[in-house]
This record gives sequence, structure tokens and C-alpha cells, in this order.
Amino acid sequence: MKRQVKSQTQPSGESSAYLVRRKRQEPGEVPPEEELNPDDFSASEAYDDKMKELRFFMELKEEHRINIGITFHDFIKECTYLGKNCKNSLLFQMSSSPQYGNCFTFNTNLTDSQDPLAGKRRTGLTGEQYSLNMILDLKHHAFPPTLVDTKGARVQIHPSDEVPDVGASGLNIYPNAATSFGIEQLTIQRLPAPYKAKCINSWSQADFQPTMGSEETAREAYTVARCKKMCLQDKFVEHCRCSHSLYPLPGTYKKNGEEPNENRIKPCLLTVAGEDSICTLEVQSLVDNATLTCNCPTACFERRFNVLQSMAEWPRPSYLGTVASRMNIRLGDLPPPDLMALPTNIMEIKVFFKTLNTATLVQSPQYSDFSLLSSLGGSLSLYLGISLVMLAELVEFLLMVVYNLCRYSRGKYGADVAPAPRAGAPAPPGGDVSEIIIRRSNNGAPRVAFGGVFNSFPTLKKPG
Repeated sequence: MKRQVKSQTQPSGESSAYLVRRKRQEPGEVPPEEELNPDDFSASEAYDDKMKELRFFMELKEEHRINIGITFHDFIKECTYLGKNCKNSLLFQMSSSPQYGNCFTFNTNLTDSQDPLAGKRRTGLTGEQYSLNMILDLKHHAFPPTLVDTKGARVQIHPSDEVPDVGASGLNIYPNAATSFGIEQLTIQRLPAPYKAKCINSWSQADFQPTMGSEETAREAYTVARCKKMCLQDKFVEHCRCSHSLYPLPGTYKKNGEEPNENRIKPCLLTVAGEDSICTLEVQSLVDNATLTCNCPTACFERRFNVLQSMAEWPRPSYLGTVASRMNIRLGDLPPPDLMALPTNIMEIKVFFKTLNTATLVQSPQYSDFSLLSSLGGSLSLYLGISLVMLAELVEFLLMVVYNLCRYSRGKYGADVAPAPRAGAPAPPGGDVSEIIIRRSNNGAPRVAFGGVFNSFPTLKKPG
């Protein structure tokens, strides 16, 4: 061994010196740059294999896909909500995910089950003791290892009137751990047209809508993400003649005013160099460039949950017997390999509100009717100096102008003016009168000057 190391050390030192000599450059010399050729990037075999498996899985009928996945009683070993037992399949809505198999949704109102409180459960308390608590068993040994390369589960917390999308919004949790999800609610309210948001309130105002039962469709809240996925899937079917496995399947949605596409569309083969993959990328590019359009405005009301995730090791070795009894498992009946694998196949999750405060974002008009009048009056007062009194005076002046114009047009305006003196009439005393000047004396009585001679008017007194 030592001889091998020694024999490798000397050549490596010589080659290092050789490389240093080759990398030395003259001052001012620019090193040559390597050119990247997109054709040099080969497709990932692992990725292509996953896409082939995904297509094979989606080619199966839905009932076959559900039968392949884990069942409710094998997966959920214990369920309590606010201390009450909720381990009942009628309280959960089951669906099949292309990536994660069977999914089970609790407290959704998008179901036809007999749960009278579906989507109506409320809580006014915070903390882990007032939570949705479940113990899950992965049954990892029951799935083919070629189809499942990870061990764990995926959780999504969403409003009860929305369809889950665990592939885009889910959180991974791993076994042999207790995972807590502290949530806080966030609501967003926008304004419809003619405001800038131009939001809508229902599916009927968009180009697409889901094709569940009429009552379920009415209960499902409109979301932009789901509408855009429906639109993209419709473009894929139209231009590529195949359906994208990760988008809503044809038949689960329809264009408004049209019937849903009930024809079975083959799944796209989304390998890197496949024709279907190239076509779907071109369609997405056309949508991004607005060559192909999707009428999916924003929602006027949107509810989200901010999630704080924390984990701890679970269960402790001394607590394993208690957990097994809660799962109706007798440790003495398990063979040694299953007994050792039990902690690595189970997990606990808790979902609770960490606060009852709701963060709300409300879009309001910049100017309401009252604020518009107030701002208009303030602007006029600021820039034009107009007040209510000045406005009244302006109105009075305009009325007087109109009144005098009317009198002038009727010939009555000159009746109030003294007639001019006749030709040849004797001039007043003091000579010729070239002008008449009326002024007010110190005692308040007017005086008149004729041709420069001033004669004061006598003060008028009331007789007797």
C-alpha cells in the first residue's frame, strides 16, 4: 500500500508542475474562452426513465391507478380533530395524483360524501393541543422500488373550497418524525373592472371551468393557477394531440359554452428530446409571448395559508409500544425485520393555527365619490383661490351681466340715463359746460362742477 501511494505521489507532482508551466501566460495575453454548444448537453437517462414511467402510469384507467396506491386504512392509522376521532373514510375525499399516488383530503366541501360538516369545521383556539392530529403508516414495502425513489409523504394545506395541487404547493415530510404545521391565514381582496386588477368572482367569467357536479362546481372557488392549467392543457391537446400528465386531464374541465372533451387523449411522452416535449415547450412559449391567449383574470377574493413547519424525532424507543397500541399493532406478533422497520415507516403530523389574527390585503379605490369631491374642492381652493363666497359673487356677476344684456337688447337700458341737452339750449350758469364732474364733499353731500365752477347742493331735509 505504501509503495502504491509513493509511486502515485511523484508523477502527480511532476504533472502539477507541468500544468503550472502550461497555464503561465505572457502579460496582456487573453486566455482562450471555451464555447458552449447546446448539442453537447445530453439528456438525463434518469429523467427520461421517470417520464416514461409517468406516461405508463397515466395510460392506466383511474380506478387502476387508485388500486395501485395505498388504501385509507393502511395509510391513516389514527386521526383526531380537536380531541374527537376522525378516522373515517367518509370524512376524506380521495383523489389520484400522477406523482404521489392516492391523496386524502380532510374537511373539503368539494365532495359528495355524507359528511354534514364538510368544509364547515371551525376552530377558535390555537396551539398543538387544538389541532388535526394524524399518525400515518407508509407501508413502504408494499410499493415497487422502481416507481418510488423517496420515502415519506407530502402535505398541502389549502382552503376547503379549492382543489389541492400537491405537486406545486405540497410540503415533504419524512418518517420517524413528528411534524408540526403552524398556519396563519392571509386574505386578499381585489376590485373588479374598471379598476386595474379587473378581477372576477366565478368560473363563469373565465374561459374554462371544472366539470364536476353542478353543486360542487358552484362551491369550488375560482383560482388563476387552476384556470391557466386548464387553458394550457387545452392548447396541448389542440396543437400536440396529447395531454400533459401534470395538468388537469381532458374531461375534468370544459370551455364555457361548450361540452367537455370526453375522448380519451393519450398522455404526452415528456422525455427531453421527445416530440411531445418539444411541442409542449413551443406551446408554452407561444402563451408566454401572448401569441396564444388564456383569459384567466385574477380572483377578487383569495385566501392563503402561511405555514411554519417544524420537526422532531418520533417516536422515542421507549414510546414505540404506546404508538403501536394506538395503531392496533402488537409488537410481539411482528417478525424481527418488521419490528426494526416499524419506526422508519410511521410518522405523526399536527396541523393547527399558530394565531387567529388574519393578515388582510384590501385593494380600495384611490378616489371614492366623497373623496373625489373633497379633492376637487381642495384643488380649486388651492390653485384658483375660489371659496364659497367668491363663487357666489361670481354667480351674481354673471346674472347681472345677463340681466343687463337682456335689457339692452330690449331697448330699456337707455331709459335710466339722463337725455343729452338739445342743440341751442341755454348753457347753465358759469359758461359752457364741457364736462360734468360729480364728487362728494366732506359732509357727505354730493357736489357738481359745471365747466370748472363748483356749486354745492343744499342738504335735503324732510319737510315739517
